[in-house]
Amino acid sequence: MNRLRTFVVFFVVIDTVSVFGGAAGAGFDPQPTGKGDGTLTIGQLAPQTGSLSSIAPSLTAPVTTAIDEINAAGGVFGQPVSYSVADDGTEPAVALVSLEMLLESGRADAIMGPASSGTMLGMVDDTRAAHVLMCSGSNTSSDLSTANSGGYYFRTAPSDRLQGPALAKLVLDDHHKRIAILDRNDPENRAALGKGLRNTITHGGAKIVADVTFDPDATSFDSYVEKVAPRNPTRWWFSATSPTTTSSKR
Repeated sequence: MNRLRTFVVFFVVIDTVSVFGGAAGAGFDPQPTGKGDGTLTIGQLAPQTGSLSSIAPSLTAPVTTAIDEINAAGGVFGQPVSYSVADDGTEPAVALVSLEMLLESGRADAIMGPASSGTMLGMVDDTRAAHVLMCSGSNTSSDLSTANSGGYYFRTAPSDRLQGPALAKLVLDDHHKRIAILDRNDPENRAALGKGLRNTITHGGAKIVADVTFDPDATSFDSYVEKVAPRNPTRWWFSATSPTTTSSKR
């Protein structure tokens, strides 16, 4: 069977059903398991542990839902699609061990995930070397737009370069003129998503009256809010990661 075509068709279905999405590294050397068994098996790298573990169910549910619907319609080439999930740990070192396990066991023909951009950036070379298709519905780093995956990686989530202006337009469309930004202390986030957000807000005629970074590991955010409140913003923009939200307006 044409496995590549099967994978592409499957990922198009996943995208429709879901709402979201060099040399190999040292020690990473998955071995081929022989000819295919005639069954399409989709693996997934999900954050079962690590800082994003609380959102793991929201990442696995769309994949299993799509697989259930495909199987209810007869599967692929008359065979049910199988599914196997492993931990990405929200870091490349853990994800690479899980990826090698999925590939060497023969349990996965293609992979959904990982969850975070940083994890994927640390796996690009290994993905290319392993010749395994990977698709993430949650990677947003702009660096992944130009990463050399050899054509084996793609995503269904927009780049941060698009998200920033889109969020700013949402604020501007509400006719708010005094904007406060609370942004996590993450240089990559501020440079990618934040730059487009700030430029679009100011070019749209609004004023950023407060721009505060916060420690994402803080147990209280009162001190940060106290820096913003006296500026009397009419709209707050808050950027965070699980267990709150990725980005939201307030």
